[in-house]
Parts: sequence; structure tokens; C-alpha cells
Amino acid sequence: YDTWSWAKGAEKVRIDSPHSSPEDQKKALQRHLISVIDEGVYQRGVFKRLAKRKKAAALFLITGGAVSKRARRRARSIFLNYINDAGLPLLNDLLLNYSGAAIKRVLELLSDKERYPIALYCTAGKDRTGLVILLLLASLGVDPAAIAEDYVLSDSAYADLSDEKAMVGALEQNNLDPAKFLRAPRSVIEHTLAYIQKKFGSIEGYLDQIGFTEAQRSRLKAALRDE
Repeated sequence: YDTWSWAKGAEKVRIDSPHSSPEDQKKALQRHLISVIDEGVYQRGVFKRLAKRKKAAALFLITGGAVSKRARRRARSIFLNYINDAGLPLLNDLLLNYSGAAIKRVLELLSDKERYPIALYCTAGKDRTGLVILLLLASLGVDPAAIAEDYVLSDSAYADLSDEKAMVGALEQNNLDPAKFLRAPRSVIEHTLAYIQKKFGSIEGYLDQIGFTEAQRSRLKAALRDE
């Protein structure tokens, strides 16, 4: 790649021929970097779920600890303790509830047959990527058991990486329970599919919620099935 071509919002695009025509750029090798989750999403999502006493404590420490590193650390520990207790199911819940625009953008790119072949990845290819693949497979009508089987193939992803600095869903490994966050158990997918069904009614209901229309879903299916 020669240079960054353009950036918009939480997406950056890198093109190997940045000075060519728009049509040639579309045919050129591209790399789209799309931010799906960050610490702000964790803060908003976890704060809403905290018990009232924990919320009050967090607010007190955050507002009263503007100049105190100790207070900030204590406030952060409230959030991290909740995240570690909840595990990967929480990560997927937050992605579904707060990252709809980014997920929609990924699906739009995947709906364009002219962009294929496409490589889709994150740090380990199991969390952010895992949720997108779940949505793709479910939208194609793949059996939930088969989706779960595909997901657990990534159970050893972090062990294979052998990199303690590799991020986990935008969080540092040393802040997380490795038994919960560095694995890919079937229960995570089962929870997420049930959560989508309960909150949005169906995969289609969730895609409608984020603005990924029926017409777009038809294009996505055609691209994935090479129709």
C-alpha cells in the first residue's frame, strides 16, 4: 500500500493505487480498518448494567477523582470486575447494542461482489470477527449448532498467537480473566443467538434495527453464495 487514501468516522481505507480513478481504486487491493468497539462502549454499556450502589460508587470516584490516580484506578476496577464476571457474552451484547453502525458498514462491504475475495479479521479472529461471522451464517439460514461448531474452532486462537500484548476486544489481556476471554466456548455463541432472539426477535430483526435493509441482505446473500 502506498498511503492512506481517506478516513471517515471510525473507518480508514488504504488503497494500493491511491492516485488512480475512483473506478480503478475500487478494483485495487484495499484494506478497510473499521473500529467496532472501544473503551467508551464498555464504559457506557457496563455502567447501564451496574447495580445502583456500584453506579453511585463509580460516579463518586470518577467525579471526585479527577486529580486522583487512586480514585481513577478504583473506578476502573469496578468496570473491570463486572466485565470479568460477565465474560465474552457481555462483549457480544455490547457489540450488538452499541456497534450497529460499524457492523452495518462491514456487512455493506461484504455485500459487494466486486470486492471479493475478502479477508475478514480482528486481533485473533474470534470476538469481533466471530460476531460478524455469526450474523453472516445466521442470515444464510445456517443451523445454530453448525455456527457454534465453527466458532469453537477458534478456541486456541490466543494460545496460537502466543502474544500477551494482543488485545481482546479492545481491552488489554492483563486486565482480563484468561479462562473467560482467551477461549471460544460454545456457550458464548449459544448465549448470543438467544440474546438476539430475545431482544430483536430474529437475526433479520437485528439487521433491521441497525439499518441493514432486506434489499441489502439479498445482495449479501447473493455475494456469499456467488449467485
